[in-house]
Amino acid sequence: IESTGGRVERFSLSRKDVRVEYDKQLTYADRSMKMIGVRIVIDDRGGRSFTMTGQEGQVGQNESVITLNGDVRLVSSDGMAVVTDHATYTNSDGLVRAPGPIEFSGRRLTGSGVGMTYDKDRDVLSILDRTVVHVVGDERGAGAADITSGGAAFARKEKFVRFERGVKIARDGQVAES
Repeated sequence: IESTGGRVERFSLSRKDVRVEYDKQLTYADRSMKMIGVRIVIDDRGGRSFTMTGQEGQVGQNESVITLNGDVRLVSSDGMAVVTDHATYTNSDGLVRAPGPIEFSGRRLTGSGVGMTYDKDRDVLSILDRTVVHVVGDERGAGAADITSGGAAFARKEKFVRFERGVKIARDGQVAES
C-alpha cells in the first residue's frame, strides 16, 4: 500500500507516546512500513520534547523498532542536537543507537565521535569512541576548552559529563591528561 503525507500516533492509556509523520509511506504484507521524509516527535519527556528526522525510515511490527537513514537528526527542545547518517530506536529499551560518525551541539559545546546511544528515559547521550568536544567560553571568554577522549556520557538530567579512556583537556594554556 502506498500513501502520501500522513501521521501515525501511538498512545498508552491517555498519554501520547510518539507521533510519526511522513511525506510518503509504503506498507508491506508483513505490516512493516517504509517511509520517505520521516519526522518522529516525542513530546514532553522530563520537560523536554524530542524530534528525530531522516530521509527514509522503516517501522517494524507494532512500532517496536524504528530505523532512520540519510541525514538523521535528533533534536531536543532545549537545543541539544545530534546528526548522523543512520540511527535505530528500539522501543523495548528506549535507546536510540547510531553506529557511525556523529556530530553534536548544545548550548556552549560542539563535538564529534563515532557511535552513540541516547537513552530517552534517563536522558543520557553516550559517545562511544573518538570523542572530541569544543566548549565555547562564556561572554568573557572564560571556560573554553578542547577535550578528547575514548568515550563520553552526557547525563543531562544530572547535569554532568563523564569522559573516559585517554582523556585530554586543554584550556587556558593548561593541558591535563589521564
